[in-house]
Amino acid sequence: MSSKTNTSCATECKRIPFRLSALNRHVPEKAGIYAFWYGSYCVYIGKAEKQSLLKRLLDHWEGTHNPQLHMWIEAKRDQLVVAFMEVDKEGQIATYERYYIRIFQPLTNMIRYN
Repeated sequence: MSSKTNTSCATECKRIPFRLSALNRHVPEKAGIYAFWYGSYCVYIGKAEKQSLLKRLLDHWEGTHNPQLHMWIEAKRDQLVVAFMEVDKEGQIATYERYYIRIFQPLTNMIRYN
C-alpha cells in the first residue's frame, strides 16, 4: 500500500469531506481531476472530462463502476476526503490523472502507471 501523503498538490487541489452537502457546495461544474483519500492513503484518482467534477463525484456518491472503490465508499464514506483540481485544457486532464496515479499509486485504481 502506498503511504505517500497528499501534500504534493497542496497548492493546486481543494479538499473537502466526502459529504453530499460539501460536494454540492464546493465542487465546481467544470472539468478536472479528483482523488479520494483516507488519511494518508490515496484510495482512487479519477478524471471528469466529458462531465463536470460535481457530476462525476455525485455519480460516485450514488454508486461506482469500480467494485473496490465501492467497498471503500460504503465502509468509510464518513472518513473519506475528496481532493479535486479544475483543469481548463481537456487534453491535460488525462496527463494530470496519469501523473498523480504514478505518484500516489492509489489503492483501487485498476490502471497503474510506472
